[in-house]
Amino acid sequence: MKGQMDKATRNAFRLAVIIPLFGMVMMSVAHVVTGWLLPELPSLPLPYLLVHSALFVLLAILVFFLSRAGQRIRDRAESSLQTTRENIDDLFEQASLAQMSLDEQGIVLSVNHHWETLTGYSASEIEGVRFASLLVRPFSNEFDEIFAEYREAGRINGLLVELLQKSHTPLLIELYGRRYKKNDEPAYYQCLVRDISERTRDSLALMIRSSWYKTLFEKANDAIFVMEKNIIVDCNEKSLELFDISRTELMGMRPSDLSPEFQKDNVRSADREARLLTELEQKRSLFFNWLHQTRTGQVFHAEVSLTCVPNQDHTILAIVRDISDRVQSQRAMNELEERFRLAFETSPDAININRLADGKYVAINEGFRKLSGYTDEEVLGKTSLDLNIWDNPSDRDRMVESLSRTGEVQNLEANFALKDGSIHTGLMSAKTVMLDGEPHIISITRVIDEVKAAEQALRESEKKYRMLIDNSLDGIYILQMNNIIFCNRVQASMLGYDSPGELIGHSIDKVVSPRSMPIVLENLKQRELGEVDVMRYEVFMLKKDGSELEVEVYGSRVEFEGRPAIQGVMRDISERKRLQRQLDQASRLESVGRLAGGVAHDFNNLLTAIVGHAELGLFQLKEEHPFRRDLEEILAISQRGANLTRHLLAFSKERMHQPKTISLRELILELERMLHRVIGEDIHMVLALEKEDWAVRVDPGQVDQAIVNLSINARDAMPTGGTLTIHLENRAVDNASCYFHTGTFSGDHVILEVRDTGIGMDHQTLQKVFDPFFTTKPTGKGTGLGLSTVYGVVRNAGGHLQVESTPGEGTAFRLFFPRSQTAVEQGQEAESTPIPVRGSERILLVEDDIAVRNTLIKAIRAYGYTVDAVESGKEALDWLEGTDDHPDLMITDVVMPELRGTELAEIVLKKWPTLPMLFISGYREPLEDGKIIELGIPFLQKPFTAKELLQLVRSILDDPTDS
Repeated sequence: MKGQMDKATRNAFRLAVIIPLFGMVMMSVAHVVTGWLLPELPSLPLPYLLVHSALFVLLAILVFFLSRAGQRIRDRAESSLQTTRENIDDLFEQASLAQMSLDEQGIVLSVNHHWETLTGYSASEIEGVRFASLLVRPFSNEFDEIFAEYREAGRINGLLVELLQKSHTPLLIELYGRRYKKNDEPAYYQCLVRDISERTRDSLALMIRSSWYKTLFEKANDAIFVMEKNIIVDCNEKSLELFDISRTELMGMRPSDLSPEFQKDNVRSADREARLLTELEQKRSLFFNWLHQTRTGQVFHAEVSLTCVPNQDHTILAIVRDISDRVQSQRAMNELEERFRLAFETSPDAININRLADGKYVAINEGFRKLSGYTDEEVLGKTSLDLNIWDNPSDRDRMVESLSRTGEVQNLEANFALKDGSIHTGLMSAKTVMLDGEPHIISITRVIDEVKAAEQALRESEKKYRMLIDNSLDGIYILQMNNIIFCNRVQASMLGYDSPGELIGHSIDKVVSPRSMPIVLENLKQRELGEVDVMRYEVFMLKKDGSELEVEVYGSRVEFEGRPAIQGVMRDISERKRLQRQLDQASRLESVGRLAGGVAHDFNNLLTAIVGHAELGLFQLKEEHPFRRDLEEILAISQRGANLTRHLLAFSKERMHQPKTISLRELILELERMLHRVIGEDIHMVLALEKEDWAVRVDPGQVDQAIVNLSINARDAMPTGGTLTIHLENRAVDNASCYFHTGTFSGDHVILEVRDTGIGMDHQTLQKVFDPFFTTKPTGKGTGLGLSTVYGVVRNAGGHLQVESTPGEGTAFRLFFPRSQTAVEQGQEAESTPIPVRGSERILLVEDDIAVRNTLIKAIRAYGYTVDAVESGKEALDWLEGTDDHPDLMITDVVMPELRGTELAEIVLKKWPTLPMLFISGYREPLEDGKIIELGIPFLQKPFTAKELLQLVRSILDDPTDS
């Protein structure tokens, strides 16, 4: 060994040194172990050990030389192999056969120059391509599966495939190859490619016996037939399955036997078959579509490939593929395209297609033409900017930005300029699509001018509706599932809430009084069941503060947001109810007043008869007669009865009214002393009288009576003392006050208020306070006519009255008297009535009440007059017509059946205009109707005394014009 040894020499030397050393060490160890375990054995002699060591050295030398020789042999083998590989590579390039290398996935790694000659593909075109993609069906479909079987064996022996040359000509080839692997590099297959298209094939049976062909033939997904001319001699299993036929039945058939009688072009299948066979002889291979038919008669579309087997002129290989699904899909696609075309052309919307690259129009529909006014020649090949279609170019920028960002535009509202210059609003949607491999934009635009107008009208309508809802005087609400889902401001304010938002969401049991809940629930149930559509009812609602509010509700069924609901209108009727109660009270008082007037009239007639007879008795009796005192007592009692009737007539407005223009301030000051005596010393009276003196036209006696009655009533309400305040003020009453107080009239008024600090009255008592004969005093302490008289006095004066009272705090009566524009009249002292003067004239008395008639006859005759009496107006006319001795005076009652006294007077004045007349009546109504005043005839109110009657009679007879 010289210098530096190569790797093989170093390895051999190490092996030669290590083996003898290892042997010697092992012998030494064995000698020591044996001596330790078996000391009785004798030790090995030194010569023995030396001999064995020499043997180990010789063994090491032998191993060294043998390793050296083996390494030299391997080096020569590798050198030879490298040379062989280089020769093979040269052979690969220089060989006359086409060669290629494939990886284990069937990808072409390299080819030689004969490959280009054979297939027409260059190395740059084919390297990196899947070999199976170059094959003709069905080889391309089955190659990967067959190649996997050969890959397991590590070599390819006679793999028969049909390759499609670059010129699209089929080429039948055989592949031979084996698997190679260089060190850590991936394995590959080096293959020889042999063209066998021109080689004579011994027989078809030899091909079928090939394992690859059997696999391909039987496993193919297409039907494969082998035919001699047009007769089927073999087939695969797919053929039997496709045509639903047995192999025995199929053998010997022709393709036309497996077809309908006619093809799609109405040519007989047999005739078409003959022409195809003739064409096949010339072209050697054909590819076409065909209508086939199963044994059960089901027709299907097929794709057929016919190939003449090389060197076998009459042997044909037919591959049939069912393309019914493809045809159906194509038909559906065609129908879809036709529908799209029809939709495109017939759509009322404007549809256009533009190239994305330059924005030019490539297609427009009829809707676009009608909308824009342009023709195809004016649009196609131009852009929207060329046509100035965008009224605002920024709208186009928004469309472009959306298309570039998302590939579509949804409902872009923009203004578009048409050919005639008009501007219309459109709603456009667009999307990018691929057409013929190039991106395009398809746009749809709909004119929404009418929609915009409708939206504007709807907004206006909603605005008006909102104004109506918000400005309504009534509360408006909507209920769903007994919950408030909408209400207006009035509804919220009505129930004491600041805004509708506070009320929305509340259940009805939160806003309806418990006493009204059964009514509300029953009405809601009836509407939900469809028994009624609209209902009206009155209920009590709960306000936010817990108080109740009486309302009137109108409810109806509606649809709100697609669900059934109840729409209601609520009206606050608390004020109306209050006014209704006032009206009912006024009507009740009016009715009672009429009753009181009727009672007073009859009572006045009775009193007139009683007073008359008592006076007649006194007139006939001497002063010392014992019956005279009784008659005077009768007259006194009658006077009390007359006072009672005056109260009734004042309430019923039937008492004769003697108005004067006076100052209420002066009247109250004159009454002050008397009022102090009336109310007593334990009650403090305060007068608060306004200095400015407004005149009023009233009956002073009636007003005196009203003030006295109110003062007495106040005294009785303060049994332990208190304060009575009489307040007088001038005030202008406005229309608003009239609205809240029934019977009130606007204008200037003098208001007389009588207020006490007594026990007050509750609500029920206030409702009846002016009713005649109603009293809260014990029996015998009052007639119940005091306040009703006050009511009558005020109404007679054309005014109105208010009362306020709170239990425990007192009562206030306010009497409103209209201001008079005339000056205050100066008062005169009343003269005493003189004793009647006797007379001898003739008097006609017309009175329907027999008691009054008889009394008056006696009283008038007692003073020397001649009296003719009748009981009706008709009898009076008959009497006047039947006599020539006309009376000097006619006294007639006013209210009589059949013919009233005023009507009688009108008739008499027409025939006997100089006949004086006197009206008498227990009613006040005849005087107020204006007819008596119009006739100018004197009037005497019942009850009256004989002195009053005879004094007036004498006055009329003496001077009819002054009466």
